[in-house]
Amino acid sequence: MRKAIALFLLLGASGGLAAADDEALAKELKALAGSWKLVAVEVEGKPVPKGDLPAISFTLHPDGRSTVRTPDGEFQTKSVIAPGKTPKAFDIEYLGGPLKGQKQYGIYKVEGHRWTVFSTPPGGKPEDRPRAFDSKTAKGALVVWERVKHDKKR
Repeated sequence: MRKAIALFLLLGASGGLAAADDEALAKELKALAGSWKLVAVEVEGKPVPKGDLPAISFTLHPDGRSTVRTPDGEFQTKSVIAPGKTPKAFDIEYLGGPLKGQKQYGIYKVEGHRWTVFSTPPGGKPEDRPRAFDSKTAKGALVVWERVKHDKKR
């Protein structure tokens, strides 16, 4: 179960960033750059017990790629964001690992040191992108990442 959750979660977040609007991108990159760890997951309106959460973290690099660390190893992701949309949107492409070549489509918000994402499962379609942060009504996982405290850049 943990491995399935880990693969599904590598999602929504673990993406690096690129966007059409350079100014908005620069602002988002500055806000999001650094290291993040998984702290909460909700699927179909139900929270995953903390003890069942896999140890997943990632580091967003300034070049827009992320290095994702899981119990099974590391891999890279790259994302495209749309910080001007409401809610903010992203597309993630897996550049390595068991999901290599697959994409996810989601939405995100940042509140303090927490980054909340809600996305389609890997292999999802753009038209299935969630419209709101409600895992009861849309297929996918709502995931909360927290900035790693040793990240002195913040």
